[in-house]
Amino acid sequence: MNILYEVYKSENAIRSLGNFDFAKFEMIKKYKLEETSQVINNAFLIVLAKDCKTNINVGFLNVQRNPSLGVAIIQFLEILPNYRGVGIGTKLLNKTMKELKILGIKKVQVDDDSNTNFFVKNGFDDGTPFLDTLTRSRLVQ
Repeated sequence: MNILYEVYKSENAIRSLGNFDFAKFEMIKKYKLEETSQVINNAFLIVLAKDCKTNINVGFLNVQRNPSLGVAIIQFLEILPNYRGVGIGTKLLNKTMKELKILGIKKVQVDDDSNTNFFVKNGFDDGTPFLDTLTRSRLVQ
């Protein structure tokens, strides 16, 4: 499987993507489209995985920045079902961590509680209760 990883960064990273269809991803379907669109539109970093053979976007990870807390926040990590279990999520996370280090971000948190085992396996803590979810964090190295 030949996967291309693209990084889009700016306060409005989504505008760089053009016509990206987020609606086909399961997590996006789970939340109200309006709320999800707002979260994705406010991303300052999006890392995209594209299948080079089919030219299909097969996964993405989006990050918002919270300057007042000095952290970046991963809000969605989503991989299409047929592409799971082959390392795409890990590569998306590694690319993201590399970009955050370049941008001078020291700590990253995860608001995505659907991928608990994945994030803990990749160095995030077990979580701190915050409102109705757990917030996991990790230093950017």
